[in-house]
Amino acid sequence: MLRYAAFGLGSTNYQHFHRVVDADDVNGGTEQDFCLWKDRLFAHLDKEVGIKGHKDTYSRILAETDVNFGRLLELASSQDDGQTWSALRLSLVLEALPKLRPRYYSISSPSVLPLQALGITALVSNQALHGEGGSIPGLTTSYLLAGAHTYHDIKIQPNHLQNVSYELTGPSAELQERKIFAHLRRSAFKLPALASCPVIMLAAGTGIAPSRAFIAERARLESIGRPVGNMMLFFGCRSPKEDCLHQAELEEMETALGGKLRIIAVFSRLTAKKAYI
Repeated sequence: MLRYAAFGLGSTNYQHFHRVVDADDVNGGTEQDFCLWKDRLFAHLDKEVGIKGHKDTYSRILAETDVNFGRLLELASSQDDGQTWSALRLSLVLEALPKLRPRYYSISSPSVLPLQALGITALVSNQALHGEGGSIPGLTTSYLLAGAHTYHDIKIQPNHLQNVSYELTGPSAELQERKIFAHLRRSAFKLPALASCPVIMLAAGTGIAPSRAFIAERARLESIGRPVGNMMLFFGCRSPKEDCLHQAELEEMETALGGKLRIIAVFSRLTAKKAYI
């Protein structure tokens, strides 16, 4: 029965070599020895417990279990009569947790509109975890959805924010009057300076955000008599009734631009034959 597997770099020719476990000395290069050790280890694991050392298998296991550090501790605790992790060092927890990072969204409103009105495109999924009844809500997007529901009375499905609540007023009530902590940064991803220049755009899912902004900007220029070039948008999503974002708005702008915009939608779940851009 396999108890542990170890791989050490170095050889007995090294002045400070220290043998921890019985092992063969280096016979080739470091990479060659590692590959040899890995092949032997995975062959043994496959024989003993049926685990194959393939990347797709590892990815599938992660996708089906949605494992992260917190869920791993929770799962282990539930298997041990709900015991708490009282002996777990705080330093280990802090080292294992990922650092907080800003959540970036592409602005989907045109630059010709006032900066007081900015739009973003985002999706909140309530899909249940594999084999479980719960879900993992998106941190920032669910927060924005809760704000939209509270401040603008936007209708949402009840299970989109199930068991999730947010203190929308923020620390020390600094976010009263419908405020949020946000930062705008400049981007080099812009339309050509010459509005009559033709543009081809490709987008999938919420990636349509900048394309929506570009189309809206040229539609605005067209409405005030400025010449604009032809545009073609290739957009991919699952199905027209599920996640075809801004469909009505895009069709309206396509009509307003009078043939200068052509939208080609590709759906990956509409028929048995999947299609992608």
